[in-house]
Amino acid sequence: MTEADLADLERTAAQVQWTPPSGTDREDQYCCFCRSGLSSGLQRLAADRDDVSLFTPSDLVPSGGTE
Repeated sequence: MTEADLADLERTAAQVQWTPPSGTDREDQYCCFCRSGLSSGLQRLAADRDDVSLFTPSDLVPSGGTE
């Protein structure tokens, strides 16, 4: 997953017509899930932004066997 994938997500999100029930400005949060790897550029970009979160399988499934 690269910066281009995030840019695609941002373009798609901009097309969603939605206003929060409170009537305040909308604040988008971008969550990227990738099994095959995150580019270093995307990781740097996410580190500099509060609205981007990156996840890999190891973030979602604990390692070390079953309980």
